[in-house]
Amino acid sequence: MVKKDRDKYRDVIYNQKISSIQFVKDFQTWKKNCLSISGDSMFVENVPTLYDFLNTHIIPSGAGKNVRDESVNSGRDEGGKNVLDDIEEILEGGNFSYGETMLISSFANVLEEMKGTSLDPANILFTDKKMRGGKVIEEEPVYGHYRTKNYEKKTGKASAPSDWYSTSEDTANPPPRQALYNEESGTYSKPKGLIYILQEAVKGLLDSELEDAEIPFEDDDFKEMDKVSVISDYFDKAITNENFWTLGGMLRVNILRRDFRNTQFSNLKEKDQNLLAEIAGLNEKGKRKKDAPVGKITEFKPLDATTGALIELIDRALKRAGKNTAPNGYRAWQNQRKRGFDYRKTAKEVYPDIEDRPKSGKGSRTRMKPTQRVISKMWQSHLWR
Repeated sequence: MVKKDRDKYRDVIYNQKISSIQFVKDFQTWKKNCLSISGDSMFVENVPTLYDFLNTHIIPSGAGKNVRDESVNSGRDEGGKNVLDDIEEILEGGNFSYGETMLISSFANVLEEMKGTSLDPANILFTDKKMRGGKVIEEEPVYGHYRTKNYEKKTGKASAPSDWYSTSEDTANPPPRQALYNEESGTYSKPKGLIYILQEAVKGLLDSELEDAEIPFEDDDFKEMDKVSVISDYFDKAITNENFWTLGGMLRVNILRRDFRNTQFSNLKEKDQNLLAEIAGLNEKGKRKKDAPVGKITEFKPLDATTGALIELIDRALKRAGKNTAPNGYRAWQNQRKRGFDYRKTAKEVYPDIEDRPKSGKGSRTRMKPTQRVISKMWQSHLWR
């Protein structure tokens, strides 16, 4: 397994774990090999290397920039500058975004769709002219390479190997086609054809994981947080944990926050992963953002959780359990948020008749409002139970 130092996307800290980055090494080997093959060795002119040829003549991008106006290929979509350089930059970046993964995937799909079409290097169309007495006596299409035996007779320049060109489609095997589509290592495809390297890259990236993630939770996140099963399970246990409550039933928010912050959550369901990605800002409306890291969240810690979110999650757990008490049976309450839960009884509930109230002290009939919840020792035996 490959494990890197942790990265950061906005407020989310994570480690992107990819089972293997062999595809990066394979691309580097493939490029190095293509750069070592000169244009002269491929029997072409004005092209430094096989890599340059592929980078500027074969890879589609919707431009047709490198086709001569007089060429039989004029108007075809076969020119795209520097696409391979873009792929190399992505693969060597070390931190892969979803958008970059989709770009590699799209490029691999384009190569797949090219195979067997007029954009396939095996089917690049040329015209082979037979000469006699300095005149053209016959013309026929030739695919894959223009340096035929007739070309050699006409110009005196050496012809290319005969298997590099053909008079019928899908049978020629010139170096560019081998570099793109060979399934195994060869002179022009080390360690294999580019399409297979890119397909493995896409699979590896889509199967990657975001582990050791730290995700911040805000006040407004509590509804979505409560849908994450590992989080709702945590709070279902928290309402029964005496460490989080005082003897009088008050929630110890700071202790709860500290424990929640230090809890490592794992074994996440796919539903949980998607919800967390939405809360963390990696996803938007169920779809991963282009600039966000690719990979499923497999384990996380809360980077922080606001007081409001914690109080709401405890209250929801109490309601799920059909309870309004702390673990020791006292009425549950908190003093951090005015609008947060407080299940203690009011003065009116305990003493419906004002004459029954104490005549002095905090709970006296002169100082006590009917709706007030009192925590004085004088009243606690009535109000907290």
